[in-house]
Amino acid sequence: MANKALPQFLLGAGVVAALAAGFWLIGGPEAARMENRDQKRMSDLHSLQAHVTCLARTKGNTLPQVLDETRDCPAPQLTDRFTDAPYRYARLSDTAYEICAQFELSDRLHTSPRFDAESGCLHGTYTAD
Repeated sequence: MANKALPQFLLGAGVVAALAAGFWLIGGPEAARMENRDQKRMSDLHSLQAHVTCLARTKGNTLPQVLDETRDCPAPQLTDRFTDAPYRYARLSDTAYEICAQFELSDRLHTSPRFDAESGCLHGTYTAD
């Protein structure tokens, strides 16, 4: 009887070990929620980049000093929808700027050369057409 229980026990232990390893690798449901929130923040930053372009085009082809809403350029989400913290915008030069957010798992974001995961900033440039 004991010989029949051993394979079932080993199979059960293997399943439990596989589940535990999976949660350890991907972080479980809370990590998935954090990644989802970060993806929405990144989407907001991309929308803000389009807003910067709109503002620059309507203000004499110069980058704005601040992100505001105008009749021609309605503002997208200006604050983090989960923390209400404002997204940070900085004009770095006449053609360069950055828009930043506080990410929860920035190292897991699909990055691009324009995104600095360490600072949470998306870098952009604007040149008049």
